[in-house]
Amino acid sequence: MSSRAFTWWPSATRFEKLARQAIAIVFWLYVTCQLFLFDLDRLVSDFLPLSLRWIVEYKFLILIGATATLLLLVSKSRILAWMIYIAFYPITRFMLGVLVLSVVIVKLKSWPILFTALSLILSFIASFRFNFIATTTALVACVVVANASAPFSVAVGTALLVALIFALISRRFIALFQPSRLFKLYTRITAGGLNFSRKALLVDASAKGLELSALTDRQLKARENNFQTAVLLSEGCGFLEAKFREYRTSGLPVVFYLANFFLLLLAIITLMGFVNYGLFRADPTAFVVVGPHRYFDFFYYSFGALFFQRIPEIAPISTMAKTLWMFETLLAAVFGGMLLSLFFAVKRNVDETGIQSAIDDLRKQQQEMGAFVQNEFEMHWDEAINRLDAMQGGLAAMVKWLRAARGE
Repeated sequence: MSSRAFTWWPSATRFEKLARQAIAIVFWLYVTCQLFLFDLDRLVSDFLPLSLRWIVEYKFLILIGATATLLLLVSKSRILAWMIYIAFYPITRFMLGVLVLSVVIVKLKSWPILFTALSLILSFIASFRFNFIATTTALVACVVVANASAPFSVAVGTALLVALIFALISRRFIALFQPSRLFKLYTRITAGGLNFSRKALLVDASAKGLELSALTDRQLKARENNFQTAVLLSEGCGFLEAKFREYRTSGLPVVFYLANFFLLLLAIITLMGFVNYGLFRADPTAFVVVGPHRYFDFFYYSFGALFFQRIPEIAPISTMAKTLWMFETLLAAVFGGMLLSLFFAVKRNVDETGIQSAIDDLRKQQQEMGAFVQNEFEMHWDEAINRLDAMQGGLAAMVKWLRAARGE
């Protein structure tokens, strides 16, 4: 904050941080309540005396005036920094939460838990294109449904949401009968790293075939570093193979699928809430609604429909509204089948095949790296391990730790 602003406050920096965060929290709470829960403007207006209700009515003009006043007192760059901070506040808080969760997982020192968390992250990365398109489509359609005034525009947004729901359900249903690509992704990442490393760890052509006593100090040091790195990579593959075996028997792979299942369930209920809300906005006669209505009421209605429950506040009247209600009850059977499949032998055997394939690939990569060590450094693997045990340094210590963690 510039020295001219808040000069009456003894610690301007601390005050600025607190004020910026408080404004960001209030702003996003207001947006969330106004869009999804209830009419916050009306609630505040009813609470205020008649002589002060103009504050709610002219809130945007007041906000613009306050911004203009701040521009006179504070630099433009500072105002821009505040606007960026507030606009991206939910994203930055989410990233901070992910970072804290990552630190907690690492401190737990549980590789099965770490693999479960990595699987969630890699699952999003592996399906990034679909996730990006689906998320963008959902956001645009939801904004149109909630804010468009023309019934045709609302109907188009609603149709997009229905198509997206079909795509999400179909994609997840097909995935039930296919081996997970995540385990292949682990081995593809390690294979790519090993291929690059083998090219980088090649012995200098001028030093190849020479006795160790004939090497210069620089050549000897480079050879020792390359040798230790190659052995480290080979042992790393063996370590990952052992941890994959531990992960397979831990029972945690099902946690990954349960997390994805409930995320999909929440997404479908949220989107169906917008579908029903859009149908009501496009055709108010499609439902009988008791009392004031907001999106949250239709979210509640969709939640009830998915569990075969009707709510007294909203009742479907038109053919389309009844069809959507029947579609949601059908989705309940679909989700029930997905949930049961997580515990049946079909899905378990498919995943068992995928994990075993990853274990076999890691073992093969370890053997290839061991062969690289033997060919490039001209020594058998047992000799390489014995020689490395006698070495000092960070790389050698890490190899010893990996072997000890595997029980060797």
